[in-house]
Amino acid sequence: MLYTHATPRSDEEIVTPATSDEEIAEILVGVEQGAVIVGHTHMQQDRRIGSVRWVNAGSVGMPYEGELAAFWALVDDGEVELRKTPLEVDDVADAFRRSEWPRADELLRENVLQTVSREQATAEIEAGK
Repeated sequence: MLYTHATPRSDEEIVTPATSDEEIAEILVGVEQGAVIVGHTHMQQDRRIGSVRWVNAGSVGMPYEGELAAFWALVDDGEVELRKTPLEVDDVADAFRRSEWPRADELLRENVLQTVSREQATAEIEAGK
């Protein structure tokens, strides 16, 4: 398995559910591992591109899945299982309100009290490419 933030060739390259298999195949040129585990776009994916399994583990802190939950992946003995852990909105909101982080209010408003769907995020990300 190969673990990387965005893609094997860039920490900033964007792959969304709308990215074609052909585009991902180009990204995977030279990859020898049977699975690539990524993040960056905060949306879970599990796709087979040729002989390589492409998995986006999701996001615990700012998922673009349309609901407040921790989206993550369990990797065990070469197998990958996408998982989700529900979060209590009130508890998360209280933690943000107690935080001294300067952007806590903004993140609370934009990603906890309301959520971003994968469709919304994909459209916005793809429009900015």
